[in-house]
Parts: sequence; structure tokens; C-alpha cells
Amino acid sequence: MASNQYELGSDEHLRIYISGTHPQDWNALVGFLRTTESSVTLFVNGKEASMLKNLSAILFNQANQCLLVIKLGDVCVRCQSFRTHEINLDVDPANIGRKANARILLRLMSALGRALNKEVLLVRANGKVKPLFRYRPGEGISELDNDECAGS
Repeated sequence: MASNQYELGSDEHLRIYISGTHPQDWNALVGFLRTTESSVTLFVNGKEASMLKNLSAILFNQANQCLLVIKLGDVCVRCQSFRTHEINLDVDPANIGRKANARILLRLMSALGRALNKEVLLVRANGKVKPLFRYRPGEGISELDNDECAGS
């Protein structure tokens, strides 16, 4: 598990980033989350919608404006930008400053990486994709130092 070198700040907007995805990965992501203690809600055009087995058909329909909200205890993660080749989950920073909630966020990264068998990054949501933490299948999660961040 990561060291305490970097503390997740409550005022810092963060993003969970997974690249190299396919539309079916969205179905796998939501299917996995349904097996956990998380609450997963989909809004389509401003209204709560049921999540069908073929979720990607809803998400990638240009006529739909979608919002996916995932809650794990006090941690809230949202996605309103759906792309076939990547998954971006924006982290509400309000409660991340608490150590227990930071652990929940890092466990979510690991769980998503295992479920999708993909690398997962935790980055600042300010447009700079310099990872703070990285999950790699078979290796687990690691905190990245400044030198590693500069090379990413």
C-alpha cells in the first residue's frame, strides 16, 4: 500500500483514469460495482434510469446526456464524460481528506483495475495527467514520486 508521503487533500479535485478501454468495459465496471457495497445510480437526460445489461448502448447514444454516480460510504465518484477508449471518474473532494475515505478511494482503484484487468491512475483533475497513484494488474497500487510523475 502507498506511503504517507502524499496526502489526499480535501480541496483537490481528483480523477480516476483508465485508458485502453472498450465499450464493454463500462458494462463490466457497473456489473462489478453492483456486487459491492457501493450505490450506483445512472441519470439519463436529468432523470434516474435503470441500468440495462447493455449500458454502453445508453452511454454512447449521442442523444443522451448521462451522469453516473457511484457512492461508497462518504466517497462520491461521478462520470459525465463517456468515451469508448477511456474511463474518467471524477472524485468529489469533500470527504477525501479523511484517512479512511482516502483508503476507500485507493481500494476502489485496485478493485476496478482487477475487475477490468487494466492499469488505473489517480490524477489531479486539473488537466495534468501526472499520476499520484497507480494500480497495475499483478503489482498492486503504488504511490508515485515526482520523478515518476514527470516521466508519465
